[in-house]
Amino acid sequence: MAYAHRIVALVLPLALFACATGPDVAEITGAEYQVDEIDFEGNTVVDEDDLIDHMVLGETWWVPFTPTHWFNPALLPADIQRIEDYYRSRGFYDARVLDVRQLPETAGSEIDLVFVVEEGQPMLVETLTVEWVDADAMPPKERSVIADLARPAQGTRLEMEALNDAVADMRVATASRGFPEAEVEPEVTADRLTHRAQVTLRVRPGPRARIGALRFEGLKAAPRDLVLAEVEEVPGRLYSPGLLNRVEGQIYGLGVFQSVVALPASPKDGEVDVRVRVRESLPQTIRLGVGLGLEPNRWEQRATAHYTHRSLFGRLTRLDLKVGAGYAELPSVFDVQQHGPIATIEPTVTKKGLLERELRWKWAPSFELGIEDGYQFYAPENLIGVTRFFFGRLETGVSHNTRFVNFFDLQPGFRDGNTRLGLDFRDPYLLVFVRASVALHLTDRVVDPRQGVVLAVDHDVAGGALQGDFDYQKLRPEVRAYWTTPWERLQLAARAATGWVMPYGDNPGAPIDQRFYLGGAADVRGWGLKRLSPQIRCRADQSGCEDIAVGGRTMVLGNVEARLRTVGELYVAPFLDVGDVRLGEFDYQVASWNYSSGLGLRFDTAVGLLRADFGVRLNDPARFEDEPRWAFHFALGEPF
Repeated sequence: MAYAHRIVALVLPLALFACATGPDVAEITGAEYQVDEIDFEGNTVVDEDDLIDHMVLGETWWVPFTPTHWFNPALLPADIQRIEDYYRSRGFYDARVLDVRQLPETAGSEIDLVFVVEEGQPMLVETLTVEWVDADAMPPKERSVIADLARPAQGTRLEMEALNDAVADMRVATASRGFPEAEVEPEVTADRLTHRAQVTLRVRPGPRARIGALRFEGLKAAPRDLVLAEVEEVPGRLYSPGLLNRVEGQIYGLGVFQSVVALPASPKDGEVDVRVRVRESLPQTIRLGVGLGLEPNRWEQRATAHYTHRSLFGRLTRLDLKVGAGYAELPSVFDVQQHGPIATIEPTVTKKGLLERELRWKWAPSFELGIEDGYQFYAPENLIGVTRFFFGRLETGVSHNTRFVNFFDLQPGFRDGNTRLGLDFRDPYLLVFVRASVALHLTDRVVDPRQGVVLAVDHDVAGGALQGDFDYQKLRPEVRAYWTTPWERLQLAARAATGWVMPYGDNPGAPIDQRFYLGGAADVRGWGLKRLSPQIRCRADQSGCEDIAVGGRTMVLGNVEARLRTVGELYVAPFLDVGDVRLGEFDYQVASWNYSSGLGLRFDTAVGLLRADFGVRLNDPARFEDEPRWAFHFALGEPF
């Protein structure tokens, strides 16, 4: 079960931080002022933030846990040199810092700095030439492809970053064609009088080779035969750096190594042996923690323990045991309308390589004691599944799931056959279903993508020949898109999803916890957790009754957000969400869709991305007129 709306409190690191003592920078250097702002006059081409990033001095931000920059005049000569050097790397060989103005603020302890610069004329590339040493080692067509990577282009500004990127790209492209000793040497002749430069990129491919033997260093407890089985197809293939990266990723993916490094030896007789240096992780670990979950309509306090054994029986079978216990108050500890204990026991056994090397098997029995709006429950569950990647991008999976749920402490209305739950409500119930999942990752990386698109769909089939108390199908297609702009501090992200629950057979219907809900930190953030949903409305003669969200059979969801890195590891993220959940099947009423917008803050830490989102509802469909107009959420990780 995912706990996206919980923040793990790390008590020990905070305690150590709070207890740390000692002199600060101001006491050591005798500094009088903090640097508040750094500005530049005469700068028209270079980004000011990039200049500041290359300086020793910096700006002091109000954000907690960011560094304080004290003004030390002795650092000015070094920073002036750094500024001029950075201009030269961008093609301005005559750039100079003419003056530095110091502007103490009247408030007392802060100072602004203004650097006055003269950029001069840029150095332009007059000629760009690619020369080959031992050109016969590579076919003309391959040489042409590599030469196309040369830059900066003729007539453009001579920028060292572009030149260094070209050298790196050309070397990797050459090495990827089977040349492990490929070299690319840049040569620049610049005339500071005419502001023209001649650039030559000299390519030395070296001898072509294939991968020879893989020699492991550092293997101890990990079984050598299973490690070798992960990379058995590598020897004999044409050498490339990407192939070595794949070797590292496949071995690291076994989950028993802290680090994996693949290093090529010198080619010999057309082959290059590879040394694979590994460092094994501890075979067993245990982590303890406490957490506080805060949602507008739900508060939780929880303690957790996570035990991991990475290689049961010495055969790379992994066991993860997660145990959690706590207490929940709905909607909050200051207004308790429902409350009760919560607990989870989640052992998970995973094993890669049974039947076929790329198959990853999973067995996950579990038990949950929980509380939701209107009821409490306990639920033992069992999952047996298998996943596999094809071509490194197509992720597929199938699982068999069994879930038994017993309700207690039901609020009035749940047993009324005229409610929106109708015949779908069983107490207790047994659910048996098969889930098939497919995801196509057209992104730069599978985890935490920066560029690209992900297409995914989940399909559940419950009941029928599988037995159980409900017969239905559940389908949820989704597309996610990510674009990191040329200004790398800004990423745009979007998601669109829909879903349907389709009853069939002799027991048509779907249980309350398998229907669609929206609202919360992971989808429509102007709403409380699961509150964007069809609801049981209380009758006038029912005392002590609360409106209860019961889920729907049709869902639509859309999100757009901009993730902007500001200072250090602090991000701001304005967002727009839209969503709706309807009781009927294939029921889309666009005019009644619910919109919310707001602003999020993210802070990247050693334990993950901490997130706080404030969302406001932009419209007010009549069926939700009693719901709050805003919501505040804490969470771990990005919403999508």
